Amino acid sequence: LADKSNIALGSVSQVMKELEENNYILKASDKRNLKNIDDLIERWVVAYNDILKPRLLRKTYKTLNFDVLRETVINNERYNIFFGGEPAAEIMTNYLKPLDYIIYSNDDLSVLGKELKLIPDNNGNVKIYNTCWDKNIKSNSKNIAPALVVYADLIGSGNNRNIETAKIILENEL
Repeated sequence: LADKSNIALGSVSQVMKELEENNYILKASDKRNLKNIDDLIERWVVAYNDILKPRLLRKTYKTLNFDVLRETVINNERYNIFFGGEPAAEIMTNYLKPLDYIIYSNDDLSVLGKELKLIPDNNGNVKIYNTCWDKNIKSNSKNIAPALVVYADLIGSGNNRNIETAKIILENEL
């Protein structure tokens, strides 16, 4: 677990102990099973939006052409660029038209800005965040963040339509 989660072995032990104490793990002989998964997801989403996600924000931009941005990210082969939030939800559900764009990437910001044709703007509606998942975690769609991250982005927005779309993702993807 330490290797897969990229955290220290002692931290894994502490997390496992907390999960047991909070009734999220059921121990049966030599196995451990997760329970109360829906509650655990909701707790993770709150912690992600309150603690981790603000630390991952790299820069805010605007774009002059959302179609070019969308096609560049979706068809990208050279960089590790992933849609989160609304654009990911649009691709996953065909239910939402994005207004705000979340992009996850650890690549150089100047390269991303040039590649995606972005203009720095503190009030823009394109935000680039560092990724927070292991590269071996795959999404069902190319260049889309994992479903749990997309779900958390939508819930964290506080927008009713995003929350409605998040419920679709919860039912179908998580």
